[in-house]
Amino acid sequence: MKTLICSIGLAIVALANAGVVDASYTVSGTSGDYTLNFKFTNNSPVNNLDLYFLGVHSNGTITGNPLTWGNWPGYGVGNTYYELNWLLYTNSPDTIQPGESLNGFLVHSTDVTAPTSVEFFGYLYDWSGSGATLEGNSNPVFTGTAQAVPEPATLVALGVGALAMMRRRRQA
Repeated sequence: MKTLICSIGLAIVALANAGVVDASYTVSGTSGDYTLNFKFTNNSPVNNLDLYFLGVHSNGTITGNPLTWGNWPGYGVGNTYYELNWLLYTNSPDTIQPGESLNGFLVHSTDVTAPTSVEFFGYLYDWSGSGATLEGNSNPVFTGTAQAVPEPATLVALGVGALAMMRRRRQA
């Protein structure tokens, strides 16, 4: 029960800290052969500001894109150079609209240990032509740090382990 309460508490904290553009990723594979599956979320409070251009600061290589998204050369935002980028080649409905998330942005990493966080950027734009802006900007960019999220199977294993430990304590 304590595990469930802690999990719910962490989820609430994560939602409270949500940025206008958020990213997370899962890691699969083994040392020197990891796949990072990025998920980007558009939390824009303004309708019609769609997420269409994304990037991550990583020394890996892009190995997959969602349909209608393509690769784009390295791109700098502020003082950070983002080596791996995706650009939407067509507009709505394939953009990531406010309140939506999309995963399948795949990166292959040959690092010995899987990264626990990766810097990212995301651009929003009003493809509808409604004139939507965020704080007066019609093409705002947001940066942040994506955190690794355990695979569902890992979460189940952790939950089973926690329950087993609680059962052991009660029996002792």
